[in-house]
Amino acid sequence: MNALCLALLALQETDAAARYDSALARWKQAAAVDARYDYRMELPAEDGGPGDLLEGFVQVHLARPLNGFVSMLRNGARIEYVADGAMIHAVNHERRTYVELGERLSDIPYALDLLPLRAALGLPLAQPVSVEWLPADAARPAAAGLRLILRQGHQDLWLDRDDALVAAAIAYDSYAAAVVRLQFLRWHTHSEVEIQDYAARPPEDYCRESLFGGSAGAAPGVGTRAPAVVLPVLDGEPQPLSGLAGKAVLLNFWSYH
Repeated sequence: MNALCLALLALQETDAAARYDSALARWKQAAAVDARYDYRMELPAEDGGPGDLLEGFVQVHLARPLNGFVSMLRNGARIEYVADGAMIHAVNHERRTYVELGERLSDIPYALDLLPLRAALGLPLAQPVSVEWLPADAARPAAAGLRLILRQGHQDLWLDRDDALVAAAIAYDSYAAAVVRLQFLRWHTHSEVEIQDYAARPPEDYCRESLFGGSAGAAPGVGTRAPAVVLPVLDGEPQPLSGLAGKAVLLNFWSYH
């Protein structure tokens, strides 16, 4: 490859990085974000056979620092998180219960992994190693495509001229061949909001539970029967511990920034 080709490639990468930086600055000015997107993720089977398919939609109605809700429909199951200004609650509408998850929007699992969402909500951001243009897409002729190369996986963003998301894709290193594809039906950021418009709480007639099931109380001791834990697994689906009866289970509590 001659010097001219290398120089052109470097210029293209610089232009792509500048477009991302411009959009990022715009997203960071947001006080709130309203978005809705459909998603689809195929999980490849280890034996090479047909894999699992996860699909549904996510609705985001959140304002800084801790107000609003995220509602998800995953393979027919409804999952909802509400933020009341002090706490994130995971709401189970089938059981009419809720549990306290944490005091930061980043405690909502998976739904806010997309970098534009994190920027608009003031959450910690991964710095791309590089930014590249994506080839033109006939399905989105008016959108600009950017690939953000991260230290762990990459994200593809399709933006209109106002930096609103048209579509996106997230590739995680933890899933070698799996990509989450997002199609946005709505993307709006707001620089000023009335916080009462984003007020959200669990329904008053719902019962509060602890993460270990039942009402909040002392942690279980060594040798006692395991409590009825319900926690999200890697794909975000709730997994009751009771469904793994008879098996050895390691609960690994971790976080990332």
